[in-house]
Amino acid sequence: MPLPPKKLLLLFTVYCLLFIVTAVSTYFILTRNKTSSASLPPPLIASPSATFAPLPTDADSLTALLLGYGGAGHQGGFLTDALMLVHADLTKKTLAFISIPRDLWVPLPSGTMGKINSVFAQKTSAAEYPTQPVNPESATQGAGTLTPVITTVTGLTPNYYIGIDFTGFVTAVDKLGGLDVAVPETFTDEYYPIKGKELEPCEKTPEEITELSHTLSGFELEKKFKCRYETISFTKGIIHLDGTTSLKFVRSRHSPTAGSDFSRSLRQQALLEALLKKLISIKALQNAPALFGQVTKAVRTNLDEAALKTIAAAVTDLNDYQVVKINLNTTNVLVASTSANGAFILLPKAGDNNWQLIRQYIENQLNL
Repeated sequence: MPLPPKKLLLLFTVYCLLFIVTAVSTYFILTRNKTSSASLPPPLIASPSATFAPLPTDADSLTALLLGYGGAGHQGGFLTDALMLVHADLTKKTLAFISIPRDLWVPLPSGTMGKINSVFAQKTSAAEYPTQPVNPESATQGAGTLTPVITTVTGLTPNYYIGIDFTGFVTAVDKLGGLDVAVPETFTDEYYPIKGKELEPCEKTPEEITELSHTLSGFELEKKFKCRYETISFTKGIIHLDGTTSLKFVRSRHSPTAGSDFSRSLRQQALLEALLKKLISIKALQNAPALFGQVTKAVRTNLDEAALKTIAAAVTDLNDYQVVKINLNTTNVLVASTSANGAFILLPKAGDNNWQLIRQYIENQLNL
């Protein structure tokens, strides 16, 4: 007998609320998010103000939209450079984690084209950026605006959203006592950013900095300021990670062997597996209201604690659900390209604005 939709809210909140800390991994100090609407087809989305779909009482599935962003104090702090859908099939008892690349080139509600990671940020106010946390109203508006874009791409409409920043990431993992993570591959990153050193001159004169800025850009420019970075390394196998180290593990993006967004998706999944085991071992479902209260300070969501207290007694075992991992990438449904302004973007293999192949791929994976 399938679990009623409300009973799954607890599973979503404990599992997703804490899992979203892994999704924030892909955020990095980015300013090179160039977009252009030139020579591209018109958008498919008609409504710029779509809201979350109400959940029918007899629903046999529900979907949550997970958003990860750097947050206050970070350059590009409200770009959702981690996007994931969690889709629960209440009949099959499966939880599907669908990773959506931040560089996906999509039709925006404004009528232009752009990277999918920019939609949420468009609803944050100047007063919030870059020193203040995103407020609940802006978060709901941003997530609601993103919903039709997600639906266009995947065919799934989120019922709920959960957003978290770097602070929430570290807090949640540390509150759990750390995680034992099976690192999928050995890698080293010599350019992991050191907080507070983003503008260090690294013994260069103003004249030297000006000259470098005129001749180089992006990461090629940043590599000239090595004092802004530290070297981090991880060895394949099971290792125990606290919150800060977990953030480095999933956020790293400049390893020559494991620096792609797709590699980070694998690391997110590794952290997910570790998180699931931890939640089972500490009987997280029985303690969900307490866990929820500990991590909500850095979280924005349209879930509420009152619902959790009722649900907590109903759901007893996370082992009941099988995890299905779905990654949209260039080996299946996407192709790499560049925008008119030269920014790296990802397009559907079926053609610009043709999302049918992606939707079909997700549907097939859900039905395996």
